[in-house]
Amino acid sequence: MNWFIYILISAIFFTVSTIFKKKSLKNYHAMEFLSIYKIFQLLFILIFLIWFVDFKLPINFIGIFYLIAFVHSIGLIYITKSYRHKGVSVVSPFLNLSSFFVLILAYFILGERISVQQILGVAVLLIGSYLLQSTENLKKYIKTYWKHNYLFYTIFAVLLLAIASIGDKYSLNFVAPITALCFIWAFTVMNILLFHFAFYNGLKDIKKSFKKPWKTVLISAFAMMISNVTYYLAISQALISLVMPIKRLSTLFDTLIGGELFHEKKLIQKFLACIIMIIGTILIVI
Repeated sequence: MNWFIYILISAIFFTVSTIFKKKSLKNYHAMEFLSIYKIFQLLFILIFLIWFVDFKLPINFIGIFYLIAFVHSIGLIYITKSYRHKGVSVVSPFLNLSSFFVLILAYFILGERISVQQILGVAVLLIGSYLLQSTENLKKYIKTYWKHNYLFYTIFAVLLLAIASIGDKYSLNFVAPITALCFIWAFTVMNILLFHFAFYNGLKDIKKSFKKPWKTVLISAFAMMISNVTYYLAISQALISLVMPIKRLSTLFDTLIGGELFHEKKLIQKFLACIIMIIGTILIVI
């Protein structure tokens, strides 16, 4: 059950990263934030992880890593735009669709098969996740979201990130988790910077970014490093169709750690949602 411990740690640090990301995006536009966020992540690779990387890889592996990173990069851009303009509490319920997308893709692409009980657990976890963070009825929620095109942005991003997750799992058939993570991260950094220089103000924006409260970005990037390392360790040991729903416990931790459970309305709904998510997790794991 080491994978379960790893993914719980991943979910907790994903929450920490999201909280600091939310704070940072009050001061940065999406690409500006992503650029320095990824620069910090590259720095962390060079300091902490590069010592564990196997560089003796066939050229076709490098191509696979770049393809995964490219899909991941586009997904990151769109999801960060959604966070910037709609906020975490609006975007996060849709992120839970990633578990559904991963389940379907893993079945058809990776040949993963899970039990009826585990499928039920995924469904229960998704319901709990939505109830935890929804603040209005679903019809009104989607109608409001659609007006600003961010429903499309978010669902498109979630689909791309799910595809990238399948790529992550596939790559671990050939290389160690840290090697895969570092190559994919490095290529993602390169892609984000290329997009920034091609469509925005490049170096000028990046220099200006460091005159803003960049320490919250640094903390977010460091927390995401821990989240990603433990996530890769988890998917190297278990089916990704089981790991991804557990990672979405981050929506629960986001509410608890952020203190939102004690400051928002609908406390009974949120309490029931927490219970439902715990039940879903038990169904998946036992």
